[in-house]
Amino acid sequence: MHVVRPTDEQQAVIDAARAGQSLRVAAFAGAGKTATLLLLARALEGRRVLYLSFTRALADEAFAPPKRRGPSCRIRRLTSRSRTTST
Repeated sequence: MHVVRPTDEQQAVIDAARAGQSLRVAAFAGAGKTATLLLLARALEGRRVLYLSFTRALADEAFAPPKRRGPSCRIRRLTSRSRTTST
């Protein structure tokens, strides 16, 4: 499996989550938010995570194969217009 090293910003998000802090990650398109989410899911393996997205398409894209491989944390997706869905 290919191992990706987080950037300093991504590592700060991971460290904050491991410390039990609630997080909101906002950045421009292409900045690595989905990659950060996947790194975070691996770092929090076995824990529950809530992923909020503006649209279902964004939520679905974040967990589309092959991205969904690996982490076994329970991620709950929620969009502003839908009910909660689990992955």
